Amino acid sequence: MRNTYFILFFLMLCTGCSRHNEGELKKIIENDIKKTIPTHWTYIPVKFLPADSAMSSFLDTPQYKEIMNEILPIDSTLIADSIIYAEGGYKYENNYLIERKKELYEKLNDLEKKYKPRYLGKRILHYYKCQTDFEDSTYYSIYIFNSSNEIISKEIIAVQPYR
Repeated sequence: MRNTYFILFFLMLCTGCSRHNEGELKKIIENDIKKTIPTHWTYIPVKFLPADSAMSSFLDTPQYKEIMNEILPIDSTLIADSIIYAEGGYKYENNYLIERKKELYEKLNDLEKKYKPRYLGKRILHYYKCQTDFEDSTYYSIYIFNSSNEIISKEIIAVQPYR
């Protein structure tokens, strides 16, 4: 029975500490946003999603970027050729490009399978509004913190309203 109480106490302690830490991270985010927006805008927090683990991705590796830099021009060439053919032009099949594209996608698949994600830190998503000169603008931001609660990455994205 004593062990059960100890385990419950330990879980409550851990949960309380993580909530306190999460509150600190929210304050850091709010202060960062207030510093970066123009002074005449008004920051209105909408929602913070719970903190979770941020893991690295194979999409951020130099190998992925190198392969994609080769794939994109191939795609452009193949699309241009298909448009010319659709508009009554010549039919041009570049088998070399098609085969090269397949090889590159196989390399991407291998890279994804072999990649071992690593822990980057805590990630928090935050939705907020800013009252601007014209109208309210909605944003969402993704902040990643290291173990010392320092911002190591942030991305702020404006959300366009439907009209």
